[in-house]
Amino acid sequence: MGSSDAKTPGAGTPGEGNGDDDLNSEHRLYSTAFNGRVQGGNTAERLSKLFVGNEQRHVKNFGPPVWDEEKHKWKLKTTTDDGPATLTHWSQHLYRSYILSVIPLLSDGTCWFACIDYDKYELDYIKICHDIDRSKFPLLPVISKSGGLHLFEPLRVRRRPFGLSHAAMAGCSSMA
Repeated sequence: MGSSDAKTPGAGTPGEGNGDDDLNSEHRLYSTAFNGRVQGGNTAERLSKLFVGNEQRHVKNFGPPVWDEEKHKWKLKTTTDDGPATLTHWSQHLYRSYILSVIPLLSDGTCWFACIDYDKYELDYIKICHDIDRSKFPLLPVISKSGGLHLFEPLRVRRRPFGLSHAAMAGCSSMA
């Protein structure tokens, strides 16, 4: 993102079009990246299977975005809601009622996916995508709501992230 459009939230975010073609294209990308773990169903159903998250809470982010001069990034109103993300939440996310954030860590300390949150905002997204593809890393890059980058790592089976024990993860107070 160049400095001329540094204050455009989600500039270049995949799926910004209004048609099903964008969603189907994203599904093919996610399905390939997530080892074909998703079969059939509508887009909301497929996303809910790909991004299985915490059973006790999920996060919703609402606009309009406000530029945070101190942190040099976009901010949205954020709520943490009780319960898992449901098909209704995924549908509302797809129709842009809010941005749904799923917490990867499950109550037993395992996860189906991991996400690296890269909080740098002057990025060459095309180069990063080419580098990931060329190196064959199993990462799916997605522009974050603040204009940074999320790198999703699909997991073939549920596992503990980075070999941490459930006891070590229990000490984490903020998962969002």
